Amino acid sequence: MLNNLGLIHTQEERWEQAVEAFNKARTTFESLEDKDGQAHALGNLGDMYRHQGDKETSVEYLKEAANLFHETGDWEKETTTLRVISRIRLGQARWFEALHFYDLSLACVKPPGLKERILQRLVQIPLNMLSPPQ
Repeated sequence: MLNNLGLIHTQEERWEQAVEAFNKARTTFESLEDKDGQAHALGNLGDMYRHQGDKETSVEYLKEAANLFHETGDWEKETTTLRVISRIRLGQARWFEALHFYDLSLACVKPPGLKERILQRLVQIPLNMLSPPQ
């Protein structure tokens, strides 16, 4: 319910109340050792900051959420979260990071289909060109 309350506050642009609700939800989920719930609360915080225009804070929370989704084995939510990060970086003209997070999102798909395998190969071309030589 706290997560839902945070979403309502976000829609109403009541940022302080949204942060408070999401943080309470996160704390509750942590005490219950519910990583999926924690990931949802963190993802909602990230989304709220994105709506506020604070892209850097948004990305930090979304990265934490993606890591927790990874730990729970929920590759669909992990993929979705990584793609949101990729879109944020794309909107900031941070091409390398956008490609990096999109590539990570493709690697989450289990089992990867033909589309994912082709996209992975295509994304690797500019990533390899932009990476410093080792």
